[in-house]
Amino acid sequence: MNLIQPRVLKGFRDFGPTEARRRSMLKQSIRHVYTQHGFDEVETPMLEYAEILMGKMGDEAEKLTYNFEDHGERHIALKYDHTVSFTRYYAQNFSKLAAPFKRFQVGPVFRADKPQKSRYRQFDQFDADIIGSKSLNAETDLIAMMIRAYQACGLKNFKVRLNDRALVDGILEAIGVNHGHKVEVMHVIDRLHKIGMDAVFDEFKKIGVSKAKAEQLRELLDVHGNSLQQLKDIHGVNTLRLEQIISTLDNLGLGDYIEFDFTIVRGLDYYTGVVLEVTVPEIAGSIGSGGRYDDLCSLFTRQKFSGFGLSIGIDRLYDALEAQTYFDNRSTNTKVLITVYGQGTYLKSMQLQKILHQANVACEVYPDEDDLKKQLKYANRKGIPFVVFAGPEEIANNAFTLKDMESGEQESLSEKELVARLAT
Repeated sequence: MNLIQPRVLKGFRDFGPTEARRRSMLKQSIRHVYTQHGFDEVETPMLEYAEILMGKMGDEAEKLTYNFEDHGERHIALKYDHTVSFTRYYAQNFSKLAAPFKRFQVGPVFRADKPQKSRYRQFDQFDADIIGSKSLNAETDLIAMMIRAYQACGLKNFKVRLNDRALVDGILEAIGVNHGHKVEVMHVIDRLHKIGMDAVFDEFKKIGVSKAKAEQLRELLDVHGNSLQQLKDIHGVNTLRLEQIISTLDNLGLGDYIEFDFTIVRGLDYYTGVVLEVTVPEIAGSIGSGGRYDDLCSLFTRQKFSGFGLSIGIDRLYDALEAQTYFDNRSTNTKVLITVYGQGTYLKSMQLQKILHQANVACEVYPDEDDLKKQLKYANRKGIPFVVFAGPEEIANNAFTLKDMESGEQESLSEKELVARLAT
């Protein structure tokens, strides 16, 4: 029989123990912050009817959506993001849910994109939404929560870059960009950080924006930082929503994380108000994003529900933290390995493990009867910080040897002392 070559599809990845442990740790940190803020977890399927997912996100996103016929000849699609599936869920279930409804969800999404550094075809997103409220309190609550989640994960030097789609729409109208070109112009602006200013200028000309208007747009794309007043002075545009959000976040002590940036428009067509992206200097692209959507639920129900949602890209967050040298090299959560000296000591090792588990100490018993050298090598390979020697002599004398694998120091402890030492 011919062997099958073991390989992974391009744009998809395996995660070994070290990576999986780190990713799990990030999700746990974010989940803890979100539940503290009163958000409830929701899960939706990875596969949906194609008509549910497609036709809401814009041409570029549609091209990147995996869609196909299943064995029952149904046209189905893999989720491009969690938001559209969530609004479908909410339209089906809103009568049974609290209003406004605060939800979070974490899981994989799929995009038929060209694989490159920090851009994959399957990746995890951690979403949070408040739906059923038009109040700007939803924006400030979620943005503050997202900042705290990034802090809990250990991220540094990040910026939440804000804009308002309604503000952009008003400015485009003020400088004379006709209605038919507005969406195309926004899609081009959204690609600025990928293709550069010169390419954006060329794209404006291709879609029929005059040279004079393109020059005005080029000037606007340099507006960022504390430039809200400048926009208002030049174009007479109402920036009140952004001012209110920025002011509230500043009063919460989070102002240093916030920046206005006219280039942030988000490429998805369903956004209608405040939009944002989160960036760090260490890696290209955004590590989080979100915005206000007023009309998405109307695809599934005649009821009107406005929502505001955010998404943290777990894979991009991981890359950013790795670039900031945040992670340790451990591949396990195990704090201590208990050795085995043969069947005569195995039962005591298992009993000791049970006692340590009851004290909330992550520990494991070595799974074989190998020599001690091999057991220590196992602990080193996994990055387990402590080893307990539980041989016949230690058991008989109730004096277990605890070895610190980093320093090499050893100490003799009774069972009670051992538990107290490891539980700290």
